[in-house]
Amino acid sequence: MSSWNPSHDVRTAMKHLSIDPVIVRSVCCPKCFASYALDDIPEFCTWRVRRRCRPCGEPLTATRSTRSQGPITVPRRLYSVQSFRSWLEWFLSRPDIEDLLEQSWAHQPSDDSMRSTWDSPAWRSLGNFSTTRGNLMFSLFYDSFNPLHNKIAGKVVSCGVLTLRCMNLPFDVSRRPENTFFIALTPLPYGPNVVTITALLDPIMDQVLPFWIAQLIQTYKFPLGRSIRAGIVPVIADILASKKALGYGSHACEQFCSYCLCTLDQLERLDLENWTIRTSDAVRAAAENWTAAQTVKKREELFKSSGVRGSALHRLHYRDHVRHTIIGVMHNWMEGILQHHCRVKWGLGSKALPGSGDDGASDSEEPTLATRSDPMDVDRQTHSASSDEGDVDTTPNTAWHPKGRRIPVAPTFDAADLQFIRARLARIVAPTWFERPPANLGVKSHGKLKAIAWMNLFAYCLPLILVELWGQRAESRARDSELLANFEQLVAATDIVCSYSTSNAAADAYTEHYIAYRRSLRELWPDSDSVPNHHYAMHNGDQLKFWGPLMLLSELPFESDIGILQDISTNFHYEDMDYTMLRQISRKARLTAEIETNPDFNRTDSSGASLASILLDERSTTTSHLHASATTSKKAARSPQKELTAVHYTTILEYLQTRGEHFRHCEEAGLTHTDPVLPPTGQSLSSLRQYGRNFNTRRTHEGNSLVVVRRPLGTQLRGFIEDVCCIDFDGGKRTFLILEPLEPVPDSLNPYLHFKGLACGVAYDRSMAARIVVEPSQLISHLVALRCPGGTFGIPEATIITRSLNQGRVPE
Repeated sequence: MSSWNPSHDVRTAMKHLSIDPVIVRSVCCPKCFASYALDDIPEFCTWRVRRRCRPCGEPLTATRSTRSQGPITVPRRLYSVQSFRSWLEWFLSRPDIEDLLEQSWAHQPSDDSMRSTWDSPAWRSLGNFSTTRGNLMFSLFYDSFNPLHNKIAGKVVSCGVLTLRCMNLPFDVSRRPENTFFIALTPLPYGPNVVTITALLDPIMDQVLPFWIAQLIQTYKFPLGRSIRAGIVPVIADILASKKALGYGSHACEQFCSYCLCTLDQLERLDLENWTIRTSDAVRAAAENWTAAQTVKKREELFKSSGVRGSALHRLHYRDHVRHTIIGVMHNWMEGILQHHCRVKWGLGSKALPGSGDDGASDSEEPTLATRSDPMDVDRQTHSASSDEGDVDTTPNTAWHPKGRRIPVAPTFDAADLQFIRARLARIVAPTWFERPPANLGVKSHGKLKAIAWMNLFAYCLPLILVELWGQRAESRARDSELLANFEQLVAATDIVCSYSTSNAAADAYTEHYIAYRRSLRELWPDSDSVPNHHYAMHNGDQLKFWGPLMLLSELPFESDIGILQDISTNFHYEDMDYTMLRQISRKARLTAEIETNPDFNRTDSSGASLASILLDERSTTTSHLHASATTSKKAARSPQKELTAVHYTTILEYLQTRGEHFRHCEEAGLTHTDPVLPPTGQSLSSLRQYGRNFNTRRTHEGNSLVVVRRPLGTQLRGFIEDVCCIDFDGGKRTFLILEPLEPVPDSLNPYLHFKGLACGVAYDRSMAARIVVEPSQLISHLVALRCPGGTFGIPEATIITRSLNQGRVPE
């Protein structure tokens, strides 16, 4: 790396690093996506749907003018697929990967709870495959995106991304782009439909399927090669993309569900125990019959009766084509159930119907809560259209016209209610990493809401607000208590389905809460029908029992990859955009991995620039966070030693003594004692990093200082971090947090005791004289909070309502 100046010639530097992926390109029909070898290109596409059908006939080549060669004949479209073997060899050649993979092979599942996919029955559903060393289980993600960012007027462009992630890596490691295999991007400008997608999936299956039989692969620890097997098990996508890839019918089909045999006229069914669940064998048989049919009419008849088409993924014979399909919690729940409840049931962010009253918005600023349209919310779509580009279900007699209205006759919130909610949203105290919902909720100026913002709104912000609005009105309204009970069931179900840990008991509780929520929907909004998304969410309980925490299999990390792809610079030539994006994101991933393992990249020159910053052109967001907790000791090493205050010193000493650590006061140093002395000096820090989050002192950032901690005997304490002290002991440094604890209000004054599903705590908003000492390992999470003036809930003093942001990440 010292033979050239990378700041002058970045391309040469990248070439010397040998990080270019092996990408196999083939000619692709622009219409049906059939593939042809580059050395044998027919003039027209010869692909037929069936033997008796006419060939596609689409021209495969075009004439392009060049300066040097004049007119030349070139393929109109090329399909690029990255070599799975080549990527696997590179992946396993990295020095830390095999040690990380070993954790999954040696993992012992927990009996009572599931904190990882490795604890789930799904992980063991392939027998001893997941526990045999050398066997790798991958998840397949598929989704479509617009590489133009929707910024070019009139351009509707679709590109599909197909990625594989190794599930044998720990979750926080597997989700990074450098550990993601970007196997293919579908050709532009239009995506495949439900039939032609098979032509794009077949080359991927051709590469992956042979690895079900052991292959000899060179690895870092086994340079002569070791036996490696690999298989694709879960398919992760939004529901429509999943249906397209797996061959299921869209939400407009009579047999619309991928998991059971309920039909569209049974959307309101809640007797889950009586549903007939699909089986993998039946799905495979239906797909084989559909594929074998010789006429389009016969295929339509078979599809109408089963709701299943053939798919290239059915070639993976070891997959369970029902249970190994994931219901995406991001699209189904966050952007589905929660968004639907807000926009359709509550009517928030939509024009009020005539006579329904003022919605609190001016004529110049029409209220809206715009977001990516929910394809499962068929109330606002035509009966035959799918949101995935090119996916139009033309099967006869599959149309479904919803009977319910999109918006209730009267919006739930009037102008005063909206003003109340917005004022309190603006006052919420939260950590810096928390994705805040807009304070001007319901007004279009805030733009689209992200999936996380929908979850934060319902799970963390509105529970702090709606109890006061609906439960403590001066004038009693019977409907308010019903709305609050309905909301409580929704929040309780959200807590479980969006948690990073689960259990069979939690899954049963989810189903109970969700069914209660849907029952109350019928009573509150009898004229607003359920949509398919409501039905799909009924299966989340079984998914939690089978797969464990669904957040570990959500679409959220993959959506971040799509953002990276959209930021890649291209020349906007459709015939090359997919190849450019695939190559560039693969190169950056390999470069990032190289930087993490090679310290030479981070050495700076005289100008302060490092090779890593030059090659990445910015600070990479994909660098490792495995050693994030080390930042505290580094800060302490740079901070000057100073005398601890008498109060802090005494509090820390009492904490250590109550733990059975027999330290003595420094003033007793001259006496005869065998017990060690607690040093009177240490470093005072403004922050520390734990669990990948910054925890600050209250004087630095109040939102980052409000925490819940674990105390002896399983109790919890909530309060503000007053100070962070790092003290040198003979055995090394120890960090102590000095907390200002919050005093809970008496149960007789706590209104949230009647709404335990909201999981909120109410405390007096004042400092207590006593201070509590904890160590970083006792931290659970940050809190969100809302301050209330005296008189709220009939409590004379000012109070603060808090809710934990743990989300099941840390055992409580």
